Amino acid sequence: MPAGDPRRPQWTPYAAVQNLDKAAERVRELGGKILRERTEVAGGTLVVVEDPTGASLVLWEAA
Repeated sequence: MPAGDPRRPQWTPYAAVQNLDKAAERVRELGGKILRERTEVAGGTLVVVEDPTGASLVLWEAA
């Protein structure tokens, strides 16, 4: 896990989105939270989110 990430190592699914900012805002509207803010990586941008039950997911927008 990246430094500062409190989660235990795990398999984390990715979901491709058309607009990362809108998708992350929708997560917040539905009671989820952002675990890792918008991060630029090779090939695109990601945000790690958590739903209200504690399940995490990576939202991915390709470059």
